[in-house]
Amino acid sequence: MAGLAIVVALVVIAIFAEALAPYSPYVGDLRTTRLLPPSAAHWVGTDDQGRDILSRIIFGTRITLL
Repeated sequence: MAGLAIVVALVVIAIFAEALAPYSPYVGDLRTTRLLPPSAAHWVGTDDQGRDILSRIIFGTRITLL
Protein backbone atom coordinates (compact mmCIF):
# COMPACT_ATOMS: atom_id res chain seq x y z
CA MET A 1 0.00 0.00 0.00
CA ALA A 2 2.87 2.37 0.73
CA GLY A 3 4.30 1.77 -2.74
CA LEU A 4 0.94 2.48 -4.33
CA ALA A 5 0.66 5.71 -2.35
CA ILE A 6 4.10 6.83 -3.55
CA VAL A 7 3.28 6.06 -7.18
CA VAL A 8 -0.07 7.87 -6.95
CA ALA A 9 1.64 10.90 -5.35
CA LEU A 10 4.22 11.03 -8.15
CA VAL A 11 1.51 10.81 -10.82
CA VAL A 12 -0.45 13.64 -9.17
CA ILE A 13 2.70 15.77 -8.98
CA ALA A 14 3.41 15.06 -12.65
CA ILE A 15 -0.11 16.01 -13.71
CA PHE A 16 -0.14 19.28 -11.74
CA ALA A 17 3.55 20.18 -12.26
CA GLU A 18 2.82 23.57 -13.84
CA ALA A 19 0.64 24.59 -10.91
CA LEU A 20 2.98 23.22 -8.22
CA ALA A 21 6.33 24.52 -9.47
CA PRO A 22 7.03 27.94 -7.97
CA TYR A 23 9.44 29.04 -10.75
CA SER A 24 10.31 28.13 -14.31
CA PRO A 25 12.61 25.10 -14.43
CA TYR A 26 14.27 26.36 -17.61
CA VAL A 27 14.87 30.09 -17.03
CA GLY A 28 17.49 31.23 -14.53
CA ASP A 29 19.06 34.47 -13.39
CA LEU A 30 22.85 34.39 -13.25
CA ARG A 31 23.16 37.77 -11.56
CA THR A 32 20.98 37.40 -8.46
CA THR A 33 19.94 33.77 -7.88
CA ARG A 34 23.04 31.74 -8.70
CA LEU A 35 23.93 28.96 -6.20
CA LEU A 36 21.65 30.17 -3.41
CA PRO A 37 21.22 27.91 -0.37
CA PRO A 38 17.76 26.73 0.68
CA SER A 39 15.53 29.60 1.85
CA ALA A 40 11.88 30.63 2.05
CA ALA A 41 11.95 31.75 -1.60
CA HIS A 42 13.81 28.69 -2.93
CA TRP A 43 13.05 25.71 -0.67
CA VAL A 44 15.81 23.49 -2.11
CA GLY A 45 18.06 26.30 -3.36
CA THR A 46 19.23 27.16 -6.87
CA ASP A 47 21.73 25.64 -9.25
CA ASP A 48 24.76 27.15 -11.00
CA GLN A 49 22.50 28.61 -13.72
CA GLY A 50 20.19 30.36 -11.22
CA ARG A 51 17.30 27.92 -11.77
CA ASP A 52 15.09 26.76 -8.90
CA ILE A 53 15.98 23.16 -8.00
CA LEU A 54 12.52 22.30 -6.62
CA SER A 55 10.91 23.33 -9.91
CA ARG A 56 13.43 21.24 -11.82
CA ILE A 57 12.70 18.21 -9.62
CA ILE A 58 8.94 18.61 -10.11
CA PHE A 59 9.26 18.95 -13.87
CA GLY A 60 11.75 16.07 -13.96
CA THR A 61 9.10 13.88 -12.37
CA ARG A 62 6.65 15.03 -15.00
CA ILE A 63 8.95 14.18 -17.90
CA THR A 64 9.80 10.78 -16.42
CA LEU A 65 6.21 9.71 -15.75
CA LEU A 66 4.40 11.22 -18.71
